[in-house]
Amino acid sequence: MRADIFSKKFIVYLLVGVFSAAVDLGVFQWLICLGYSVNIALFSSFISGLCVNYVGHASFTFKVKFSWVSFVKYLFVVVLNYLLAFCVVWVCIFVWNSPFFGKLVSLPVVALSGYHIGKRWIFAADVRLS
Repeated sequence: MRADIFSKKFIVYLLVGVFSAAVDLGVFQWLICLGYSVNIALFSSFISGLCVNYVGHASFTFKVKFSWVSFVKYLFVVVLNYLLAFCVVWVCIFVWNSPFFGKLVSLPVVALSGYHIGKRWIFAADVRLS
């Protein structure tokens, strides 16, 4: 696993994640500036980032064709990783009284979880692009 996190694929995984986060933040701020409510902006930006993240990982990280099966698996892992982050944040609140520290700790945990589940389950059986 140690060598895996230094692989080109893992670096691409992180770059796609950063780009997806930038899309999420950009759409959020753009919609706020256009006068949309926070709820509309938050929902729209989350969906935009999620779609960019899936397409980016399918196309660049794991190089597979789109499939509804992998997309549904991806959504399942999004929920799983949210719950994982939720637990990490609350443990850190309980132990250190710091939600921000919990969020920081949860980021690499969720990144590693998402990468390994994506590699071994979400995109494992899909048709590879050349």
